[in-house]
Amino acid sequence: MPEADVVLACIYLLVLTLVLFSAPILTHALLLLLRRDAATAFYDPLTGLRNRRGFDAAIVEHRAHRRPATVMVIDLDEFKLVNDRFGHAHGDVVLRRTADAIHSTFLPPSITARTGGEEFAVVTFTELAQAADQADALRQWCAAQADLSATVSIGVTHHPGSGSPTTGLEQALERADIAMYAAKHAGGNSVFVHNESSTPTIT
Repeated sequence: MPEADVVLACIYLLVLTLVLFSAPILTHALLLLLRRDAATAFYDPLTGLRNRRGFDAAIVEHRAHRRPATVMVIDLDEFKLVNDRFGHAHGDVVLRRTADAIHSTFLPPSITARTGGEEFAVVTFTELAQAADQADALRQWCAAQADLSATVSIGVTHHPGSGSPTTGLEQALERADIAMYAAKHAGGNSVFVHNESSTPTIT
Protein backbone atom coordinates (compact mmCIF):
# COMPACT_ATOMS: atom_id res chain seq x y z
CA MET A 1 0.00 0.00 0.00
CA PRO A 2 1.36 3.43 -0.90
CA GLU A 3 0.38 4.93 2.44
CA ALA A 4 2.31 2.21 4.31
CA ASP A 5 5.36 2.77 2.13
CA VAL A 6 5.27 6.49 2.90
CA VAL A 7 4.99 5.84 6.66
CA LEU A 8 7.83 3.32 6.52
CA ALA A 9 9.98 5.74 4.53
CA CYS A 10 9.29 8.49 7.09
CA ILE A 11 10.28 6.17 9.92
CA TYR A 12 13.52 5.25 8.16
CA LEU A 13 14.23 8.91 7.50
CA LEU A 14 13.58 9.78 11.15
CA VAL A 15 15.87 7.00 12.36
CA LEU A 16 18.59 8.03 9.91
CA THR A 17 18.31 11.66 11.02
CA LEU A 18 18.59 10.68 14.68
CA VAL A 19 21.64 8.54 13.96
CA LEU A 20 23.35 11.25 11.93
CA PHE A 21 22.77 13.93 14.57
CA SER A 22 23.45 11.77 17.62
CA ALA A 23 26.62 10.11 16.35
CA PRO A 24 28.85 13.20 16.78
CA ILE A 25 27.40 13.83 20.26
CA LEU A 26 27.95 10.22 21.31
CA THR A 27 31.45 10.24 19.83
CA HIS A 28 32.30 13.42 21.73
CA ALA A 29 30.92 11.97 24.97
CA LEU A 30 32.95 8.80 24.44
CA LEU A 31 36.13 10.79 23.83
CA LEU A 32 35.55 12.78 27.04
CA LEU A 33 35.09 9.56 29.00
CA LEU A 34 38.26 8.06 27.52
CA ARG A 35 40.20 11.25 28.27
CA ARG A 36 38.93 11.27 31.87
CA ASP A 37 39.85 7.60 32.34
CA ALA A 38 43.31 8.25 30.89
CA ALA A 39 43.83 11.15 33.32
CA THR A 40 42.67 9.23 36.39
CA ALA A 41 44.95 6.33 35.44
CA PHE A 42 47.91 8.56 36.31
CA TYR A 43 46.70 9.56 39.79
CA ASP A 44 46.33 7.75 43.09
CA PRO A 45 42.65 7.87 44.12
CA LEU A 46 43.43 7.89 47.86
CA THR A 47 45.90 10.78 48.01
CA GLY A 48 45.34 12.68 44.76
CA LEU A 49 49.07 12.59 44.00
CA ARG A 50 50.45 10.97 40.88
CA ASN A 51 50.74 7.20 41.03
CA ARG A 52 53.80 5.34 39.78
CA ARG A 53 52.58 5.47 36.19
CA GLY A 54 51.91 9.19 36.43
CA PHE A 55 55.29 9.77 38.06
CA ASP A 56 57.09 7.87 35.30
CA ALA A 57 55.18 9.84 32.65
CA ALA A 58 56.14 13.14 34.30
CA ILE A 59 59.78 12.04 34.44
CA VAL A 60 59.73 11.26 30.72
CA GLU A 61 58.57 14.82 30.09
CA HIS A 62 61.30 16.17 32.39
CA ARG A 63 64.02 14.23 30.57
CA ALA A 64 63.53 16.28 27.43
CA HIS A 65 64.50 19.48 29.30
CA ARG A 66 67.51 18.03 31.15
CA ARG A 67 66.96 20.45 34.01
CA PRO A 68 68.93 20.05 37.25
CA ALA A 69 66.71 18.68 40.00
CA THR A 70 66.68 17.42 43.56
CA VAL A 71 65.20 13.95 43.92
CA MET A 72 63.87 12.44 47.11
CA VAL A 73 62.19 9.30 48.39
CA ILE A 74 59.92 9.60 51.44
CA ASP A 75 58.74 6.63 53.47
CA LEU A 76 56.50 6.46 56.52
CA ASP A 77 58.23 4.81 59.47
CA GLU A 78 56.73 1.61 60.92
CA PHE A 79 53.55 2.13 58.93
CA LYS A 80 52.47 -1.49 59.34
CA LEU A 81 52.44 -0.97 63.11
CA VAL A 82 50.29 2.14 62.63
CA ASN A 83 47.78 0.06 60.65
CA ASP A 84 47.89 -2.78 63.17
CA ARG A 85 47.43 -0.49 66.14
CA PHE A 86 44.89 2.02 64.83
CA GLY A 87 43.30 0.26 61.85
CA HIS A 88 43.45 0.76 58.11
CA ALA A 89 40.99 3.67 58.16
CA HIS A 90 43.44 5.63 60.30
CA GLY A 91 46.26 4.46 58.02
CA ASP A 92 44.42 5.99 55.07
CA VAL A 93 44.10 9.27 56.97
CA VAL A 94 47.86 9.22 57.64
CA LEU A 95 48.57 8.63 53.94
CA ARG A 96 46.21 11.41 52.81
CA ARG A 97 47.52 13.99 55.28
CA THR A 98 51.13 13.10 54.52
CA ALA A 99 50.40 13.43 50.81
CA ASP A 100 48.77 16.83 51.39
CA ALA A 101 51.83 17.98 53.35
CA ILE A 102 54.17 16.77 50.59
CA HIS A 103 52.14 18.55 47.93
CA SER A 104 52.02 21.76 49.99
CA THR A 105 55.77 21.64 50.63
CA PHE A 106 56.76 20.91 47.04
CA LEU A 107 54.43 22.92 44.84
CA PRO A 108 54.30 22.59 41.04
CA PRO A 109 56.33 22.42 38.88
CA SER A 110 57.70 19.91 41.41
CA ILE A 111 56.63 16.34 40.64
CA THR A 112 55.06 14.55 43.61
CA ALA A 113 53.79 10.98 43.69
CA ARG A 114 52.75 8.09 45.86
CA THR A 115 54.85 5.38 44.27
CA GLY A 116 53.49 2.50 46.32
CA GLY A 117 52.18 1.61 49.77
CA GLU A 118 53.57 4.15 52.22
CA GLU A 119 56.31 5.41 49.88
CA PHE A 120 56.35 8.75 48.09
CA ALA A 121 58.74 10.38 45.62
CA VAL A 122 59.49 14.00 44.76
CA VAL A 123 61.40 15.65 41.95
CA THR A 124 61.83 19.35 42.66
CA PHE A 125 63.74 21.96 40.70
CA THR A 126 65.36 23.77 43.62
CA GLU A 127 68.96 23.57 44.82
CA LEU A 128 69.92 20.58 46.93
CA ALA A 129 70.43 22.58 50.15
CA GLN A 130 67.06 24.32 49.87
CA ALA A 131 65.26 21.09 49.01
CA ALA A 132 66.92 19.33 51.97
CA ASP A 133 65.69 22.14 54.25
CA GLN A 134 62.18 21.70 52.85
CA ALA A 135 62.42 17.95 53.40
CA ASP A 136 63.43 18.51 57.01
CA ALA A 137 60.55 20.94 57.51
CA LEU A 138 58.23 18.22 56.20
CA ARG A 139 59.83 15.70 58.58
CA GLN A 140 59.34 18.04 61.53
CA TRP A 141 55.71 18.66 60.59
CA CYS A 142 54.97 14.92 60.44
CA ALA A 143 56.69 14.31 63.79
CA ALA A 144 54.66 17.12 65.39
CA GLN A 145 51.28 15.61 64.38
CA ALA A 146 50.62 13.50 67.46
CA ASP A 147 47.26 12.34 66.11
CA LEU A 148 48.94 10.77 63.08
CA SER A 149 51.30 8.61 65.13
CA ALA A 150 53.74 8.43 62.21
CA THR A 151 57.10 9.88 61.26
CA VAL A 152 58.97 9.85 57.95
CA SER A 153 62.41 8.90 56.68
CA ILE A 154 63.58 10.92 53.69
CA GLY A 155 66.44 10.30 51.27
CA VAL A 156 67.63 13.22 49.15
CA THR A 157 70.05 13.49 46.25
CA HIS A 158 70.96 15.85 43.42
CA HIS A 159 70.42 15.21 39.71
CA PRO A 160 72.58 17.53 37.59
CA GLY A 161 70.39 17.27 34.53
CA SER A 162 73.30 16.28 32.33
CA GLY A 163 74.34 12.87 31.09
CA SER A 164 71.98 10.27 29.73
CA PRO A 165 68.37 11.49 29.81
CA THR A 166 67.12 7.90 29.98
CA THR A 167 69.06 6.83 33.08
CA GLY A 168 69.99 9.96 35.02
CA LEU A 169 66.79 10.35 36.99
CA GLU A 170 66.46 6.63 37.62
CA GLN A 171 69.97 6.60 39.07
CA ALA A 172 69.12 9.64 41.20
CA LEU A 173 66.03 7.83 42.49
CA GLU A 174 68.19 4.83 43.39
CA ARG A 175 70.56 7.08 45.34
CA ALA A 176 67.63 8.76 47.10
CA ASP A 177 66.26 5.32 47.95
CA ILE A 178 69.63 4.28 49.43
CA ALA A 179 69.65 7.47 51.51
CA MET A 180 66.09 6.84 52.68
CA TYR A 181 67.00 3.35 53.91
CA ALA A 182 70.06 4.80 55.65
CA ALA A 183 67.69 7.18 57.45
CA LYS A 184 65.51 4.24 58.48
CA HIS A 185 68.47 2.20 59.71
CA ALA A 186 69.52 5.19 61.81
CA GLY A 187 66.19 5.06 63.63
CA GLY A 188 63.87 6.89 61.26
CA ASN A 189 62.40 10.37 61.57
CA SER A 190 65.38 11.85 59.75
CA VAL A 191 66.61 13.22 56.42
CA PHE A 192 69.71 11.76 54.77
CA VAL A 193 71.46 13.32 51.76
CA HIS A 194 73.25 11.06 49.29
CA ASN A 195 76.20 12.56 47.43
CA GLU A 196 77.58 10.58 44.51
CA SER A 197 81.09 10.76 45.96
CA SER A 198 80.18 9.79 49.52
CA THR A 199 77.90 7.76 51.72
CA PRO A 200 74.56 9.26 52.80
CA THR A 201 74.88 11.96 55.46
CA ILE A 202 72.26 13.33 57.81
CA THR A 203 71.25 16.96 57.32
